Amino acid sequence: MEIVINEQKIPLRFSYGLIRAMSKRWGINNVEAVLNKIMTVFAAAEEDFFGAIDTVTEIVVEAAKIAGNEVDAEDVADMLFADMTGVMIEVIRNFVESIPQVTPDDVEELKKKMLSPRK
Repeated sequence: MEIVINEQKIPLRFSYGLIRAMSKRWGINNVEAVLNKIMTVFAAAEEDFFGAIDTVTEIVVEAAKIAGNEVDAEDVADMLFADMTGVMIEVIRNFVESIPQVTPDDVEELKKKMLSPRK
C-alpha cells in the first residue's frame, strides 16, 4: 500500500515487523491484544475520533519506517483528517490482513506435532 503525503508517495509495509513495532510501542506482548486495541479504538471512533486518527497515525508512521521511509506524524494526521475514513479503513484492512489467519484445527495440529515423540 502507498499513501500520498505532501504530494509524495510513501510506501507502507505491513508485516510481522509492523505488528511487533506496534506491540512494543503500545506495551502489548500479544498479537490478539494488539488487534483488540485497534478494534476497540475503532468501535469507539464516534465518541473518540481523535483516538482513531492517533492510532492509525502511529501505524502509518511505523509501516513507513519499516518500508525505509521517515514520515512526520503531524503530516500523517493531517492527511487522515482530510480523508476522514478512506485511508484509515485501508490502513486497518492491510494491517489486519498482514496477521496470519490461524484456525483451531491449525492449533490442534501444531500441538500434536510438538507433543509427538521425535525419532
